[in-house]
Amino acid sequence: MDDGERDLTVTLALLNSFQNHVQHADTKVSTLLAVHAGTALAVVAAQDGPLDQAGPAWSVLLAVFVLALAVSGYHLLQALRPRLHGPRRYSRFAIACLTGDAEPPASADPASERAEAWAMIRLLADLARAKHAKVARAVPWTAAMLVAGLGTIIVR
Repeated sequence: MDDGERDLTVTLALLNSFQNHVQHADTKVSTLLAVHAGTALAVVAAQDGPLDQAGPAWSVLLAVFVLALAVSGYHLLQALRPRLHGPRRYSRFAIACLTGDAEPPASADPASERAEAWAMIRLLADLARAKHAKVARAVPWTAAMLVAGLGTIIVR
């Protein structure tokens, strides 16, 4: 194996690694969305009796719950759909290029494949960074939502 082929092998391994980072972020989003749904269902299911008999503490906790649900939900939805731009040139590793009308370059030498893979690695790195940043913003709001939701159940 010459240096060019070895470089391409390392590049492809990195491409796989960054794809795993994106999947890890997506798993975090899925978990937090499940916590969202479960907490919201628990709060709704636990509310019995007329709402006009609920005290002011319950009303404040419910307001905090709804606010935290909305803010963390916003960040999680942004993590599902971050705004990024695809590779600036043709890449055998990008879905947009493979499903579009663009024709691949005639040559498939290791240097051009390596450059295409690195462009995709940068895109995946940006995608993973954006997703993890949105998840990090959602976590404290999700924690506040859990605490306030539990509070509405206890106080009621």
